[in-house]
Amino acid sequence: MQQNQIRIERLESSILAISPIQQTNALIILTEQAHLYHYEVELQQLKHIALIKLPDLVNEKKDGYKQSEYRLHSSMNGLYVAVVVDYGQFGIILNTETGNIILRLDGKNYHKDTVPFSIAFTRIQDEDIVIYRSDWNRLETFNLTNNKSTTHRNIASHDEQNEPEHYLDYFHGALYVSPNGLHILDDGWIWHPIGIPRTWSLSEWLNKNAFESEDGASLQKLCYRENWDLPLCWLDNDTIALWHIEL
Repeated sequence: MQQNQIRIERLESSILAISPIQQTNALIILTEQAHLYHYEVELQQLKHIALIKLPDLVNEKKDGYKQSEYRLHSSMNGLYVAVVVDYGQFGIILNTETGNIILRLDGKNYHKDTVPFSIAFTRIQDEDIVIYRSDWNRLETFNLTNNKSTTHRNIASHDEQNEPEHYLDYFHGALYVSPNGLHILDDGWIWHPIGIPRTWSLSEWLNKNAFESEDGASLQKLCYRENWDLPLCWLDNDTIALWHIEL
């Protein structure tokens, strides 16, 4: 397969991370000096978005898990971009037209070094939605178009004697949205540890059941595997490819 090389001029420092924009032939670029750019590939046009303060990295490497690193995620239309720390705790979401920060993300620090930062964008009924981790076992959704949270819910604290309703004993991992934007794949794990990829309906979650990601009717556990954070992807709206499954 032929590979095309792109040379981008006028960057003030080396590239730290890149994210393609799904609906256009463009890229979002983060440099080592914390500048964000929008780059039109065919037109070779570079536009500066903002100078940001990068979230803190976790420098230590524990128990054989990966060292923290910066990663970009862009919305389908490129209007929003997330700068997050994989195998870390923090991130931010910006509007690429204004450069303003929309959300500051905190995935909390419980075994944060075991998974990429859980975040994904989708677009439903012409509205931009972001899904992100707010704790090791909790995901949130936020409507960026309307600037409001869309999955308000309360789950009681867990103790040794009682497991509250909707409590989820699961470490959320990397998130992957189906091509039509209506389902999500979560590459997370449970003790001791075992990887368990899970899927559920975004439309059910956003419109009917705020607890769909915990124990909703559309939730499916795809398999058990020795590890997680391994290659996987959506092949179409109904088919997922998983690597390294022992049958």
